[in-house]
Amino acid sequence: EGPEKDDLLLRMENPAPPVKDLPLSGPSVIDTLWGWFFATGDPDCVSRIVSALNTVNPIPDGIVRISLTENAIDHDLVLKTIEDQLPYCTPNLLDELVNIIRDAKRARRQKNKP
Repeated sequence: EGPEKDDLLLRMENPAPPVKDLPLSGPSVIDTLWGWFFATGDPDCVSRIVSALNTVNPIPDGIVRISLTENAIDHDLVLKTIEDQLPYCTPNLLDELVNIIRDAKRARRQKNKP
């Protein structure tokens, strides 16, 4: 009994939204999505990060772009998920994703040189 039990019951009645549905309210959400992706392998998290590009949100495009590129360099599933987005993009987003893919593949080749 008491306020702690009431607080717990209130939280149980109103659970937090799934991680991949969090509003893109700042860079920490991008970090949270990456954490969820690396813990679960859920490509929807990468798609959600892609959706932060070229939209009106408080996360600078540069942060999103760097984040996607760096993770696409090291993780095949990230690169594949970005590539899978290409047929569904607006022209502006298409240009962004093509550049991210190009930069990631270039960096991969550089890493693999003897």
